Amino acid sequence: MQDTKQVVSFKAGDVEHSFPINWIKEVINHIAPTLTPNVSDSVQMLSSLSRKAPALSELRNIFSIGQQEFYDNIEIIADYYNAVSIEISLHNDIKKDLIRALEKEEFFLCYQPIIDSRTKNIVSLEALIRWNHPKKGIISPGEFILIAEKTGLIVPIGEWVLRTSCNQLKKWHDIGYSNYGLSVNISAIQLQQNDFSDGVSRVLSETGLLPRYLELEITESAFLETNSAVAMNLINLSKQGVRISIDDFGTGYNSLKYLQNITVDSLKIDRTFIFNIKAHINKVIIDTIVLLGHKINAEVIAEGVELEEQYEYLKSIGCDKIQGYYFSKPLLPEEVIVFFKNRRCK
Repeated sequence: MQDTKQVVSFKAGDVEHSFPINWIKEVINHIAPTLTPNVSDSVQMLSSLSRKAPALSELRNIFSIGQQEFYDNIEIIADYYNAVSIEISLHNDIKKDLIRALEKEEFFLCYQPIIDSRTKNIVSLEALIRWNHPKKGIISPGEFILIAEKTGLIVPIGEWVLRTSCNQLKKWHDIGYSNYGLSVNISAIQLQQNDFSDGVSRVLSETGLLPRYLELEITESAFLETNSAVAMNLINLSKQGVRISIDDFGTGYNSLKYLQNITVDSLKIDRTFIFNIKAHINKVIIDTIVLLGHKINAEVIAEGVELEEQYEYLKSIGCDKIQGYYFSKPLLPEEVIVFFKNRRCK
């Protein structure tokens, strides 16, 4: 998070002013502590300060538009700045912790089974990252992935997830559970790396996992990126035999045009539609996604399935695969073996 991307807005008179947080920082540090209700004294002080800090000269115009309004807003601006400063501080702390987590191997993976809706047999697993923080305990990805993306740390973290999960699946294959596939979430930031597809190929070669067993889940938002590397990586991955899945399908971004040029092997219905599956509009959306998927020869996966009625409806409309607590929570590697033994291979 860069200070310059944070903006504070307030009104002075009838005019709304917006300023970057680093500019407001100068206001807070140099002006706010000495402002008094005596506006003329404040204006004089500002005039003096503006010669030392050119960025502050804008304040003179604000005072001429609405002097008292600006004075009244100083505390609000200070409170906002303090709140943003705390957010920036937390952001920086998590960034440092993430770097340490990679070095100290604090991350680990769970695997959630994906089930054939017709046979109820396990067909693949999704790798899900967790963070065993030394002070905070287990942290879910929702609490750190966005910061990892903003800082670029998602690239080494994502590579670790890919390599670790591919290596684990190969081990399972080697002891007899050879028909199962693996799904791995990929960030748009990773896809923007020019050598991403080469990196995937290298991981597959080094772990010995065949490409057809790997499916990369990509959110629809990734398709909004204009970076040509995204499309090239997806094309190269498909040529390698790696499966491509569009995650959170139907949640607001238009990726349909990319279906014309890129082979998509599966569409994953977002859990928000599954949660309230009784609602007519959600059923219409789910039915449409299933129909679209089958028309383009793609499998359809429903995630977040927790209830029997959800499963039965999805099965009835031809949804191919089911993922969710109805069948299993995310499992540690040793728990996966037990799950395998309790269900025959596909």
